[in-house]
Amino acid sequence: VLTHNLSNIEKITFFMEECKRMGAPVLGPDVNESEYMFTVNKKSEIRFGLGAIKGIGEGAVDAIVRERKENGPYKDMFDLVRRVDLKSANKRCFENLVLAGALDSFNITRAQYFYQEAENQSTFLEKLIKYGAGCQSNSNAAPNLFGEETFDEIGEPKLPAFIEWPTLKQLSMEKEVVGIFLSGHPLDDYKLEIDNFCTYQLASLSNIKEFKGKDIAVGGIVTEVVHRTTKTGKPFGLLSMEDYSGSFQFALFGDDYINFRKYMIDNYFLFIKGKVQSRRWGNPEDVEFKIGTIQLLPDIKETLVKGLNLNIALSDLTEELIGKIENLAKNNVGKCRLNFTIYDRTESNLSVEMPSKNVSVDLNKEFLEKIKALKTVDITLKK
Repeated sequence: VLTHNLSNIEKITFFMEECKRMGAPVLGPDVNESEYMFTVNKKSEIRFGLGAIKGIGEGAVDAIVRERKENGPYKDMFDLVRRVDLKSANKRCFENLVLAGALDSFNITRAQYFYQEAENQSTFLEKLIKYGAGCQSNSNAAPNLFGEETFDEIGEPKLPAFIEWPTLKQLSMEKEVVGIFLSGHPLDDYKLEIDNFCTYQLASLSNIKEFKGKDIAVGGIVTEVVHRTTKTGKPFGLLSMEDYSGSFQFALFGDDYINFRKYMIDNYFLFIKGKVQSRRWGNPEDVEFKIGTIQLLPDIKETLVKGLNLNIALSDLTEELIGKIENLAKNNVGKCRLNFTIYDRTESNLSVEMPSKNVSVDLNKEFLEKIKALKTVDITLKK
């Protein structure tokens, strides 16, 4: 199905989301494994097809894949530009391969490819292409009377110092060329908040009539904002937001628009609470999502979280585990109270809560990742 819709990025996005929901995620594109079409690799994983990347023509993909099959995988980016027919794969092709993550396996960051030493100077990627063209020109040149090549050996361009784009910038540019977030999701940094405070996913609100009378809490990233005026001259706004499941558009009128328009900014991370109720005008059977409050998603840890609860099975409780938790807590002192729930797997509902009186931690990303890495510890937030 994915292959049959290569030219329709919206359908590819839809079917890839379906693959995720079915537990069959699609791996990102890779010049050393991808074909033109979507394929299944030796590990039975779905690999993104190069032909589905925006701006990559069939001729360019054919040149990349054919050379790889004839002469083996590409060792690095220098090897790639020396070997691929640059008449078929142009600058835009390589730029979109970078943005899609198809060159990530070469251990050069996407930001490094676009690095310029000074304004109006060539990017590192442009230098690479020029280097490759020079190498190919040398290779195709006729030897002189002494059997030597007519061009001097061309040196590899110097790799820029390590730099990275902010996560949101990299993912946004990735989505522009492949239609979906592949290497990650902008909400990954706020997954704990979403899992603990959001009561519904945005995609479920597409059947909004089913939620009439219910209180709703959702979180996501703002993907589109529209400011308009009604026929009577009153301003209103449309706010589109996306989470892991899909997207939903909120309409803000009257006081809601005045009070919440400060949050109507692209790429803002928002936590919205409201209620589905009958519309205030028109058909009484029609419903609307009435926004009650909006907060910045990064702020809700400070305002809504009363404690971090670590749930540990009695059989997993060891001195080594306690020591690791103590060290993490000492290195991440903050305002969030640390609590423990010790439970017995052999007895249903048998558990003991052990609140910590003196230990409070900072719920930063690094601390949470290290706690999650302790496989025997389950995390919940105390609200």
